[in-house]
Amino acid sequence: MLWPRPNPPSLAGRHLPIERNLRQMMQFFALARPNAAIEFRDGLQLVSSGLDFSPFNSAMLTEPIEDLTGTVLTSRLDIAAHFFAARRERWSFWLCRDLLPPVVLRRVGGFLLARGLRPTSEPPGMFLDTPLAPPSRPLPVHELDIERVRDTRTRLDFSATTACNFDLPMSICREIYQAERSWSGSMHGWVAYWNGQPVATCAAVPTSDCIGLYTIGTVPMFRHKGYAEILMRHVLKEFSAETGITPSILQSTPAGYPMYHKMGYRQATQFSIYLSEH
Repeated sequence: MLWPRPNPPSLAGRHLPIERNLRQMMQFFALARPNAAIEFRDGLQLVSSGLDFSPFNSAMLTEPIEDLTGTVLTSRLDIAAHFFAARRERWSFWLCRDLLPPVVLRRVGGFLLARGLRPTSEPPGMFLDTPLAPPSRPLPVHELDIERVRDTRTRLDFSATTACNFDLPMSICREIYQAERSWSGSMHGWVAYWNGQPVATCAAVPTSDCIGLYTIGTVPMFRHKGYAEILMRHVLKEFSAETGITPSILQSTPAGYPMYHKMGYRQATQFSIYLSEH
């Protein structure tokens, strides 16, 4: 699905902090295991989690490509394919569409299909450089207790809730999110509890010009109550106070898009995500 791209003039160039922050977040997946790796090669960031699980093994461009023939892009895709093949890991390519000229962008799906990757989603990258808009409805703030991910219990709850929210294998989430060393980098996590039960998660990654919000989700039976919005507002208030950073970014799912728009976020770019099948 391709999202509408209004991109008003005020958002010109905002794809840069969005994609930089996403690259920083991706490095989280290389912290949990000693056999993981982060490498930078010829305009690419390559992140291996050390697990054969394509969403957590990523290749991303680190700079725009101006070549109109597709030669530079295919060369970089081959570098990524060889890197992950040597590690015997399935992988993913996360493309900020503003980094490619339109003539190459129209061909990128074929380039990736030839390397065994298929498109899975087209999330918009959204940007907000002011405080959040006031809530559009009353929020049941008193129903939730919110805790920072700082110990074994909160790591376990973040892991289990993320697996449920995003339909991920529990074993993979435990490998990544339960490891204490995973949280030694720039990503910070929060868990929202209802009557002691973990019901929602949110993570935040600071870069010099924005705070990136990730893994925003609520377990199915607690959705449509405003819990994700409560948690987001708490995270941004707390983390902005700590870092002094106000602008924030995120990548949206179709379900979350209306809520984020009401909170003030506007689409500034679009990503294409491709996953290897074998």
